[in-house]
Amino acid sequence: MAILSPLPGAVTAITISPASLANNVGRQSAMIDNTIIKAVDAIVQFKIKNGTGTAGTIELWTYGSADKINYSAGAGTTDVNFTPSASAKSNMRLLDLVTTPTNAGVYVFGPVSIGFAWGGTMPLQWGIWLFNNGTGAALDATAGNFVANYTPIQLQIL
Repeated sequence: MAILSPLPGAVTAITISPASLANNVGRQSAMIDNTIIKAVDAIVQFKIKNGTGTAGTIELWTYGSADKINYSAGAGTTDVNFTPSASAKSNMRLLDLVTTPTNAGVYVFGPVSIGFAWGGTMPLQWGIWLFNNGTGAALDATAGNFVANYTPIQLQIL
């Protein structure tokens, strides 16, 4: 009898450029096409460095599409600044929230499950939305201080 078992794939970079992201501004990642990777889940991890400011929070959300045309909260497919309205934001799923109590601190989000965030089923396409909320300052300006990746989880037959 065949048994299905999770098979983690290669850690893959998420295209997102949050360096110098202003306070109270969001940044969406480039879209990830699950019709190509065919993952039953994806585990996301994100490292950020905040700038010099006050304590605050940084939020990590996921947006998705079931038809490869329309995206949660009006998000799109490319790595750009994007801040949806408060009512539209509720159409995305919160992945993690990190309090930033120190200036110029390094913080790690995750690992968190994209599939779990969407109720156990992966969207056809998905992405990440990072919101710099209330830190009082822009995020750090050095691109190398940010790492965003995911590990696709596929199924193997044992």
